[in-house]
Amino acid sequence: MIKFLLPALTVVSLGFLATLPFTGLDTLWQTGTGSMLVMWLQALTLFFVNTVYQDASHERPYHHILHRLIFIGVAVLPIYSLISLYGNWLRIDQYGLTVDRCWAVLICVLLASGI
Repeated sequence: MIKFLLPALTVVSLGFLATLPFTGLDTLWQTGTGSMLVMWLQALTLFFVNTVYQDASHERPYHHILHRLIFIGVAVLPIYSLISLYGNWLRIDQYGLTVDRCWAVLICVLLASGI
């Protein structure tokens, strides 16, 4: 099932990034959970990629075009880290530092490092 969900998640992820210059981040921040949504998208992508590509065999589980699309989706994950860190920074600047925001910053840094 994860082998099917990884390309779907990648298409949603790249679609979000493609529309971001036109819509801006304001609608994402109005939800109140924008940074969390972006971190979940990033965490699920990393988990799915590690699950699908964990085999030591050198065979690709997808067609080469789909494989390239997933490769591009993984390559743009640092952009999600920046968006999430920016959202957390805005919340910390507006409302101050709390324990939840400290955890959010830690999770953002861990996801940015790819662990």
